[in-house]
Amino acid sequence: MTPPQMPGTRPVKIKPPVWSRFALTKGNQMRSNNNQNRRNGIIAAALGAALLLGGGTYALWTSAADLAVGDIRSGQMSITAGEAAAFDISPDRLDKTADPVTAEGVTVPGTTGAPIDLETWRMVPGDTVALLFGYDIVLSGANLVAHLTLDGIDVANGFDNLALTCALYDGDGNVLLPTGPLPATDTPLKVLGAGDSGTVVLVIYATFDPTTSGQDDTNVALDLASAVTMTLTQARAA
Repeated sequence: MTPPQMPGTRPVKIKPPVWSRFALTKGNQMRSNNNQNRRNGIIAAALGAALLLGGGTYALWTSAADLAVGDIRSGQMSITAGEAAAFDISPDRLDKTADPVTAEGVTVPGTTGAPIDLETWRMVPGDTVALLFGYDIVLSGANLVAHLTLDGIDVANGFDNLALTCALYDGDGNVLLPTGPLPATDTPLKVLGAGDSGTVVLVIYATFDPTTSGQDDTNVALDLASAVTMTLTQARAA
């Protein structure tokens, strides 16, 4: 509301004090600065979010190096059967000429015999035959231990008067297992390691009891070729 004026007088404009104008200006400026700071903060946050969402990264230091190692490789364990060979080593056979030799050429020392063909040769009481089976063994592995076992032989198939023993030789004819009874099932013939790769020879000796009489054990057969299984099994402990 404008105050009444006296006749003959001019209206007077009242200016606010200087300190009041300064306070108003300073307040406006502070509010303006605060608003600007808030806007800048919002913009910076938005830019940071955009960088994260867009896959952008800060250019900070980084370094990388490849692994300086070779390949990890597995070893090998295998057994392969060769051809069988048969020799008549009966003590009274007159044409025995040499030590039994496997089909692969490994000589089994300690006795002499005559090579025979099992398809045509027939056994009688008192005879002894040596059957040679060669095997190629591969063992590769730093901690490899393997059990060599013989399974499948069963003379309780009608050939009751046949006695079986066995022996094991290496590829040079050295004794790995001396002649003795057939091992029990799952009992190793030999425990082998990674350094034992090569040829082994299993010899099975079959002796027809000389006291057999009458018609006992006539026209019977023991099929070793299909019945005998030599197995190589890894073991974590010898």
